[in-house]
Amino acid sequence: MGIFVSHIPVVSATEFRDDLRAARDLSKAENYSTDYTLTGDGPTDMIAVAFAQLGKSGETLGYTDNWCTNFIGDCAILAGQSSAIPMTMDFRTLENYILTAGGYEVSVEDAKPGDLCLYKNYAYFANHIEMIYEVDGTNISTIGGNSPRGGSSATVGSFTINTVASCESASNIYKILRPNYVTHTNLPINVTSDK
Repeated sequence: MGIFVSHIPVVSATEFRDDLRAARDLSKAENYSTDYTLTGDGPTDMIAVAFAQLGKSGETLGYTDNWCTNFIGDCAILAGQSSAIPMTMDFRTLENYILTAGGYEVSVEDAKPGDLCLYKNYAYFANHIEMIYEVDGTNISTIGGNSPRGGSSATVGSFTINTVASCESASNIYKILRPNYVTHTNLPINVTSDK
């Protein structure tokens, strides 16, 4: 049996600052419903923020481009988890930042709520990301933004019409990442709004 070594590209401090500056322009967190409770537990809070947006479209949230990665980043902003999951513009950058921040890849068998699931449309091409909220035997249930109606994980159709939705699957998973979530104290905090 051989040893597998994974190469993680290194991002310079300048590249990181430029990406974060550009990513701030991508955030639409101010348009999110805030009808949830923050407990201080990163995975629990991420899931609560995501479910508060269920059924909202990209247009409703203010996105004008493909937004599944942005949705994860905005949930992280609202859950106080930006250090574990920075707002980024694409999958590769997001994966790199999560790993650089102390996150790591886990197997499908070890997946748990709060992990991030990268879905693939073709054999080796990741094209969609969602957050795992439940694992039940062979089914992994995820919630994410830019999900086409009907719960399919394939990113098709208009990104402004696609909604925050959930799906169950294990057949088209490309990779599962476990962010290095921060535990917050002095919580719970009830956050409510009419958005």
